[in-house]
Amino acid sequence: MQVGAAIVSYNPAPSLLRLVTELIAADIPVEIVDNASASGSDVLEECATVGATLTLLDTNTGVAGALGHALASTAAEWLLTFDQDSTLTAHTLNQLLDSAATSNERVAIVAPVVRDEATARPLQGDPGRSRWYETERVFTSGSLCRVSALRHVGGFRSDLVIDFVDWDLCVRLREAGWQIAIEPTAVLEHSIGRDTSHRLPLLGEVTTSNHSADRQYYKYRNYLLLARSGTLAHDPRWSARTALGLGLGVAKVVAFESDKKAKLAAIAAGVRDGVVGRGGTRRPTVRAAGRPSPAVPHASPADLGSARTPVSVCMATYNGSRYLLPQLESILDQLRPGDELLIQDDGSSDDTLAIIGAYDDRRIQLVENASNLGVISTFERCLARARHDIVLLADQDDEWLPGKVDAMVAPFSDPHVTGVVTDALIVDADDAVTGDSIFAYFRSGPGVLHNFVKNSYLGCCMAVRRDVLGVALPVPRSVRTHDGWIGITADMMGEVVFLPTPYVRYRRHGGNLSQMEPFGLTDVVRRRLALAAHLVGITPAVLRRRAAPER
Repeated sequence: MQVGAAIVSYNPAPSLLRLVTELIAADIPVEIVDNASASGSDVLEECATVGATLTLLDTNTGVAGALGHALASTAAEWLLTFDQDSTLTAHTLNQLLDSAATSNERVAIVAPVVRDEATARPLQGDPGRSRWYETERVFTSGSLCRVSALRHVGGFRSDLVIDFVDWDLCVRLREAGWQIAIEPTAVLEHSIGRDTSHRLPLLGEVTTSNHSADRQYYKYRNYLLLARSGTLAHDPRWSARTALGLGLGVAKVVAFESDKKAKLAAIAAGVRDGVVGRGGTRRPTVRAAGRPSPAVPHASPADLGSARTPVSVCMATYNGSRYLLPQLESILDQLRPGDELLIQDDGSSDDTLAIIGAYDDRRIQLVENASNLGVISTFERCLARARHDIVLLADQDDEWLPGKVDAMVAPFSDPHVTGVVTDALIVDADDAVTGDSIFAYFRSGPGVLHNFVKNSYLGCCMAVRRDVLGVALPVPRSVRTHDGWIGITADMMGEVVFLPTPYVRYRRHGGNLSQMEPFGLTDVVRRRLALAAHLVGITPAVLRRRAAPER
């Protein structure tokens, strides 16, 4: 079988090199997906020297985002997934790869027994068994994952970022009929952090995790996100135990842990964001200019030869010649021969048409409006021309970052997914990052109610299925924005996946046709009432789509 390995790194220690060396010695290709590390560039360079491929993300996407990137790019049948602090031996690797569980076509994940590196305490699995057995959930680190199975269920839920990512994946796999296996002869040592024990009169020993404020935020927020999506109902006993643990966790922070104020504030923020459905990173960490990074070229998914379904990219242009060329280049670099870049021009009088006409590229298909129709009508005409099932929207003045297309296409392997949204870095006219990402600025997240109250959909960051457009078009003019309307329609028709990795440099230069500033209260109320009426109007079509058999 064809096996690859993916390791998530962040400020890596020398132990990462030992893990990479073991994998390379076993002739397994290794991709390290680095989450915008601020240190450890020397370790990453050494890993590249022994044969690992480095993918340097510009922002910290957490475990889910990094593994999602690796899953989208791999051409292997099986993918070994690791945290950077796991300790692997050649014996463990051989036992895992040779497990009889890999011959069972319904097994999606084969995982080892996991022990705490510091105490040897078992964290996962029963080493006393003699052959592989089925279980309900396993850790991501050290798992051997069947790529087709993970892609079938939509891969890692990127809006969770870190906590409960592996649990959520296992639930979705089991619900889809896949099995999760433990290979007891394979044993992996793993560091679980800074647990400490406290002995109390009458109560006995109490263990505290001492997680950072950010980890506290994700634990509480993600549990509520899983509750909102209905996932907790698939494992009520685990859900009840975890709820009790989270409740006791607040008391443990107050009684035993340091930095109480920051952690309690993070827990409160996590509860708030979980209730309203905000996913993604809490505070996006961007790889700053000048920050140390290895002198190794970025490997894009296209370079690795992974196959994907064709896409239609739809762009509206109007007097955008100043930034158009780099945007066209950034898009075309990611398109395959079967893809199409559809451009609808709204009567440009600058060099826009000349720039487009200079390309001798069959993927580009330009249509000019007979007269100036405005943004919404122009996008409508462009979107109606799309031939492929997956449609990406593009602005004329942004720049797509490497890996955008493949990363956005991957979640559509799940037939329930109707839309995908990626984060974006906000840049100014001189291409300088101005601060917050789009997700942070708009508090972006999925959910009809969430986006009814405050739209967080931005067209340049979106991809939808073409049948969403069959319901969303024509765009009601009273809702003001075509992207918000298309996004909320996708939300009604299925599941919209939010990817926390910024794959767009979203340019604000004073001449944008879209608006980021809030509208007046009267206007907002009037348009929300109109939006509610239009959502009621499309409900019959939405219900028909939801009742239709899966693709």
